[in-house]
Amino acid sequence: MSSGTREDPAWRGRAAWSAATLLRALSHPHADRADDVAEAIATRDARWLLGRFLDRHAQRIRWRGEGLVEALETASTALTLRSAWDPWAGAVARSLAGDDPTPVLTAVIAGMHLTASGAVSQGWTCLLAEPARLRFGGCVLPPVESVAVSVDGPRPRVVASGADGELEATLSPEGIWRAGDAERLPAVGAPSQLTLLARSEPGIDFPPGGDGATAASRSGALPSGAAAAVKAALTLLGGAAPEYRRWVGWTLRDVVVVGGSPSAAPAASMASGPWADWPGLGCLPAPLEPAVLAELLVHEATCQCLLLARRVGPFDDGADRGVYRSPLRGAERSLGQLVAAYHGFGNALLLHRALAEAGAGDHSARRLAELLPALRAAEAQLRDNPALTPVGRALRDPLSERLAGIDG
Repeated sequence: MSSGTREDPAWRGRAAWSAATLLRALSHPHADRADDVAEAIATRDARWLLGRFLDRHAQRIRWRGEGLVEALETASTALTLRSAWDPWAGAVARSLAGDDPTPVLTAVIAGMHLTASGAVSQGWTCLLAEPARLRFGGCVLPPVESVAVSVDGPRPRVVASGADGELEATLSPEGIWRAGDAERLPAVGAPSQLTLLARSEPGIDFPPGGDGATAASRSGALPSGAAAAVKAALTLLGGAAPEYRRWVGWTLRDVVVVGGSPSAAPAASMASGPWADWPGLGCLPAPLEPAVLAELLVHEATCQCLLLARRVGPFDDGADRGVYRSPLRGAERSLGQLVAAYHGFGNALLLHRALAEAGAGDHSARRLAELLPALRAAEAQLRDNPALTPVGRALRDPLSERLAGIDG
């Protein structure tokens, strides 16, 4: 897909209008086929990213790698939601946005992620210009200078070499990642697992600096009890709010654990700015009680849905330059930012209603009392606003209809 086609305003306008009905599935998780809509958006953009990246850097990659360009080309035809909506796409997008001094390393990061996720069905090798730490599935490798990847059905394997010698990482028949002395990343939840990182993944600058989020550990160790707390929150979602558990499962791949209080999580919306660069990746403070973590997980999932919707078009047409009060936080927001806040807090309210009905404790009852009046105020600001685009209305309307029957 050419850049002109994708960026053409008339084309994007038609796409936003025709996709508005489908995007209603991203308003809240009780609608059908939301994951199909997400997959269509994610795979379209991922193919475009890979095509642009290879158009620009294929020759340099071929100088240092054998089969890597071809592996990335074939991966673009085998993408699924899980392989396309992944942090590798953020690395490639950042490479395209600037003058990437190390496109070969970016290609290797994409190749490792896509191979581990099953989108690559052929082997490849690459020699790096300098040692780098890399991730392969659930393993983070020490600094290596070369990688050789082979694929045997559903069990990909990499042999990496560096100053410490040769290291092999592979996926066992039982679905367990193994790599000797390499760092093993914990994963929790089933059937769709969430990988927990105590610091930013190598080559993935997340959380971005200056946003108030501090990784829990520089050593790579999670805080005591963090994994168990996240697992308990996922279990709570699966039992009391299964629709939201599915939402978390198909929108999030990894979370970087930040300081263990809700205020330690980044306040900036992931729907814009540097937070929008990393699909499938979020931040989570842990350990916290399950109901609190459940809301934070759902918040991260709603941010991912907003990122997907924004790939189709903006939430407002720019005609309304007014300033609005955001629900709960009271901060001043633009119209598009108010749509995002309404989407996030509206889904939090639906979640806590489900948790309260399941007898999950007093926390959800308190949150319902806080959320409902703030959301009613936001609805009044959004109602009948002509500056909302079809995308903005697709996110607002189904959620508003769902919230209409809830009394204070």
